[in-house]
Amino acid sequence: MARRFRDISDKACEYDFRMMEVSILRRSGVRDVTTNQTVVVDNHWETLNFVRENMDDVIDNVIRMKKLEDSERKRMDESSRLFRENLEPLFSKLAGNSRKNVLGKLSLSLRKALIQMAMERYHADRDSVCKALGISPDILEQELASCGIGKPKAA
Repeated sequence: MARRFRDISDKACEYDFRMMEVSILRRSGVRDVTTNQTVVVDNHWETLNFVRENMDDVIDNVIRMKKLEDSERKRMDESSRLFRENLEPLFSKLAGNSRKNVLGKLSLSLRKALIQMAMERYHADRDSVCKALGISPDILEQELASCGIGKPKAA
C-alpha cells in the first residue's frame, strides 16, 4: 500500500486506516461460492473517493490476488505431497539423529512435508514432534502457521 503525507484535516475521521470487506460471489452450475477478503485503505478523503470511483478495479485486483494465493497454495500442497511420499527414509534418519532445528534450511514445501510426516508419525503429539525435528514449541507454531497446517493437539 502506498501512502503519502497529508494534512491531518484531510482524514475522514480520527483513524489512519479503514477496513473494507469485499465479498466475491463465484457462480457455478452446482452452487454459488462466496469468499470474503479484507482490504485496508488509508482514511483520507482522496483515497476513499478514489476507491469508491474505481471499485471495479479494486475488486479485480482482489480477485487476482486471491487467484495467485490459491495457485501458490496448490503448488505448495502438491510439492509437499510429493516430498512426503518420497522422503520417509530421510525423515526417519533426521528424527533419529538430530537435536538441532532441521527445518531452518529447507524450502517451505519440504518443511511442510516433514512437519506432516512428524504429525502423522507421532499422532500430533506436540512434544514428540518438537523433539524429532529439534525445534521448540514456539518454532513449531510458527512453522505450522507458515505452512498452513492446523494447530497440533497434544496426545
